[in-house]
Amino acid sequence: MTAFLLDTNIWLRSVQQEAAHHPVAVEALATLLGRGDDVFITPQNIIEFWSVASRPVAANGLGWFIETVRQEVVLEMHDSSPDALLYYNGGRQPEDLAEVRHDDT
Repeated sequence: MTAFLLDTNIWLRSVQQEAAHHPVAVEALATLLGRGDDVFITPQNIIEFWSVASRPVAANGLGWFIETVRQEVVLEMHDSSPDALLYYNGGRQPEDLAEVRHDDT
């Protein structure tokens, strides 16, 4: 088992189904989580994710409502400790990510 720090862009692309890199981001996360690797996010990831996800689409953001952004962040943190590194589980089980991957191909 290996530990990885999740880049915010991978997290963003994994939830942005219309993004060109969505299938690659989902595949990468499904692979890491499926083989039992630890994937972590930091408070900086959360700040960056919040900034992009809540920014209007016209300003190169996702245009999500604040409540939607909050739910995604809480979903990612539900199994986390208050440590500087937070365990990332994608809010989904590896088999759920695999289903998303297959739906996108």
